[in-house]
Amino acid sequence: MKYCKNCGQEIRPDVKVCTNCGQKVDEQEKEKQARPAPAPMDPKKKRRIGIIIGAVALAAIVLAVAYSLIANALSPDNQLDTIAEAVTNEDAEGLRNAVDNDITLDEAEAHIAYIDRNSGFSQYQTWIEDLKYYLDEQVPGNEVHDGLYPLLSVGSNGTQYLFFDDYNFTIPRFNVYASDDYDIDAFTYTMDETEQQWNSDNEKFAELVPGIYEFEGAAVIDEESYDSTMQVDFEYGETAFLNPGFFYLTFDENATSLFWEGIDEEDITVNVNDEAVNVDLSDYDNRVGPYAFGEELAVGATLDYAGETFESDAEMVQIDADEAEDIYSAGGMEPVYSVNLEFDEDAISEAGEAERTAEMADAERESFEEDMEENVENFVRDYLFALEMMYLFEDINEVDPYLDEDSSAYATLQSNLDNGTFEGMFITNISASNFSQDGNTMTIDVESTRDYDSLDDPIDFNTRYNVDYDPETLELEIVSFEDL
Repeated sequence: MKYCKNCGQEIRPDVKVCTNCGQKVDEQEKEKQARPAPAPMDPKKKRRIGIIIGAVALAAIVLAVAYSLIANALSPDNQLDTIAEAVTNEDAEGLRNAVDNDITLDEAEAHIAYIDRNSGFSQYQTWIEDLKYYLDEQVPGNEVHDGLYPLLSVGSNGTQYLFFDDYNFTIPRFNVYASDDYDIDAFTYTMDETEQQWNSDNEKFAELVPGIYEFEGAAVIDEESYDSTMQVDFEYGETAFLNPGFFYLTFDENATSLFWEGIDEEDITVNVNDEAVNVDLSDYDNRVGPYAFGEELAVGATLDYAGETFESDAEMVQIDADEAEDIYSAGGMEPVYSVNLEFDEDAISEAGEAERTAEMADAERESFEEDMEENVENFVRDYLFALEMMYLFEDINEVDPYLDEDSSAYATLQSNLDNGTFEGMFITNISASNFSQDGNTMTIDVESTRDYDSLDDPIDFNTRYNVDYDPETLELEIVSFEDL
């Protein structure tokens, strides 16, 4: 079988012209016969060409293998697998090393805990596989997102080694702001073995990757530190909440409820561990502190009233956080424990009654003493009337309210009554003069006209009475008398 040298068409042996292109077959044969035969190749040259071809082929193979290895090593799939493996194995250090931004070990641990609780490791692995697919398909702007936050962002850095796409994988950070619920000055804590301090004049607490955090540290109030924690849970937003390790005491008391006693809150002194504390009990927000949870406190109060000091029942306070109640006040929210200061109401009322009685007695005494001369004169007048009754009824008891039974004056009257000298005594024209006072002893001269059965005519008497005064009972008593 022959073929046309011009167009390649198959032709029969007896054909002189190609039926396809029209080329003469004889001319093709003549051209072939006229072309000289190639000279035989030098064996050394032939071997050198073979070596070159082999080297080129080997280099191509090496390059292909190297390309494959480098492409595999630089594939984003490998880094994504490393990230996913670190998360699902809860390997915080591995995750920290696998991502391209600098996160702390605490952040890595918090991030893994957040994924575990809110999405689950299985779902996270699925998101990573989806991300691989999108990157292979060159879909831009991809990230792992749980519906609240991006958990892994993908960025492009161009190419590396001229041929390979360069990606960086980062866990985004967010600004976290401190809640102002509690009034503290600062919070100190340790993060990644480095001491940190947040001051209350700065709204921003930290910049963190999505996670569940609990920073153990100390709340600082007036330069005193109280063991506390600061919690951040990104499921509930970018807010840091203080879990305080301190509380305040607030007080209720029953003394001022005795309104008829007129007790003022300022009369009550509150004591904590035997030290007086400054607190306004009339203020609804009354509170003292702070004190640390677990600290043992002896709480009581004293009341100064009616010249006496009363002590409330003492209460030993040693509480944990569950026993305190968060209460809002002008200063914000504070954990508060209420102490009831219980006083003996009966004892207070008795003291108040005694004081009022004493005050009344003082007022009566003052009034009585202001009119002492008149009171003594009236007292002697009443005595003289009782003297008439004594002789009339022949009963010494009529003058008992005016004299001491053991006095010489009483004995004299008893003698007069016994001998009947002054029977039918009638006293008139009574007048007083020459009143004087020396301490609680008074002297007064009393003139009177007396008539009795043994007299023919009435007689005028001028008698000096010595009278004692008892300021406690406001009572007068004739201690002696003499006719002048």
